[in-house]
Formats: sequence, C-alpha cells, structure tokens
Amino acid sequence: MVTDNGTYKQADNKDRNKAYWATHDPIRIDLIFAQRTFCCFSATAQVAHLVLPDTQPNVKNQKSHFFTNAQRSINIISNYIMNKRNNLFKLLLLLTIVMLLFNSETSYAQTTNFYGTNKVQSNGYTGALYEVKIDRDRDLTFVTIQQIPTKNLKRLTSASPSSNAKIKSGNFEARYIGALQSDGNRKLYDCTDRMGWNNVKTGEKYNETFVFNGAIPPGLTDFSLIDEGSYSGCRGYGFSNYKLNNPDNHPKTA
Repeated sequence: MVTDNGTYKQADNKDRNKAYWATHDPIRIDLIFAQRTFCCFSATAQVAHLVLPDTQPNVKNQKSHFFTNAQRSINIISNYIMNKRNNLFKLLLLLTIVMLLFNSETSYAQTTNFYGTNKVQSNGYTGALYEVKIDRDRDLTFVTIQQIPTKNLKRLTSASPSSNAKIKSGNFEARYIGALQSDGNRKLYDCTDRMGWNNVKTGEKYNETFVFNGAIPPGLTDFSLIDEGSYSGCRGYGFSNYKLNNPDNHPKTA
C-alpha cells in the first residue's frame, strides 16, 4: 500500500507486524506478483498471458497417441487385405477344382439324353432311343432303348439287338457285347433269346441298356445303331443320324 510520504508498504501474510519499506519511483511502473502457481500479469505493453501448470498440453503424449493409433490402423488394414487375398485364393482354388472335375467328367463320362422323343411305332407299343453314355474310363458305350405299351399286352418282347448289332460314329465302330443288369454287370443275350415281360399295362415304361465294346472318341457327334440281324432272321432296333453331345475338350497343340 502507498503511504503519505511517497513510499509503499508491503504486508507479509505470514507476519503482519513486520513492514518492508521501499523508495517509490514514480517513473517506474510497479509489478505486482501473485502466487506463481496461478497467473502472471504484466503492466508493460506486452499482452499478459495466463498459463496454468496443470493445463499445459503434453505434446509428447499426443504424438505417442497419434502414432499408436496410426500403427493400429495400419495393422487393421493389413489384416483386411490379407483376409481378402486368402479368400480370393480359396475361391480360385475351388473354381480350379470344379473345372478339373468338370473336364474329367466330360472326358470320361459323356452322356446324351434323347428321352425317347422320336418313337418307332409297332403293334401295341413304341420304341425309341433314350440315352447314349460314353464311358472312356471303362472304354465302353451304353445305349438305352425305351419301350412303352400303347395298350395292355400279355407279352412285351425285349428290345435286345442281334449279335451282329453295332454302333457307328464317324469312322468308329463298336460291337454289341451284352445287356446291362441291375447289379451293374452285363449279360450276353440277343433277340434270339426272346426275353421280355408278361402282362404289361398301357403307358408303362421299359428301359433297357445295351453295352458296346468301345468308347466313342471325343469330338465325334454323329451316332447310329445298326443291326443287320441274326442268322435266324431276328433283329433289334436301328437308329440313324442322331447327334451326340461329345465335345473334344483335350488341349490342342500347335
């Protein structure tokens, strides 16, 4: 505080009975200091700043936090990319396996279905080529013929060919070697054995599969079943100018 004789007296909070006197200089601008832990005021032309010790930004910690988050983001992106790449690899592997299986199936078991659409009319029943299956694994061709009674019959004779029957595709030929049985084996019989069914009903379907000793090569699409008949005069069905689904999928060389 300022006294009457031009000096000021500063009171100590710890001892109010003691006084400290200093010469007052009217030219000098006095500084009044508060506790340094709270603020600092300057009476000069400079702008006063208030800085609290416990609010100073921790630049080091902020940088550390930034780089930690950046590293975490990089790890997340890296894991995402790796998962995508692994999934893509699995998909490509699966597609490759499917294509290999498809090509294998195409190469070793080629089937063409005709579903008996072109029927040959006979007395009381029809007959038609139903299916041709090429089995290159066993080097055989399976020909299925379907017969359907158009009225009730006491006896429907088997569609078995004669022993001289053969199939033809391009320059390829294969001879008849037997009928396929329900157990997967084949039994040799022909039209002279007069095999068949008794008391058949109208509309019932009777399929028989006959085996020929050779697999039609890939790329041949024309098909004919030729039966010149047995010495006794019997013969089976004959079918000509059918088209097979038999592409040649083998790799070509230059």
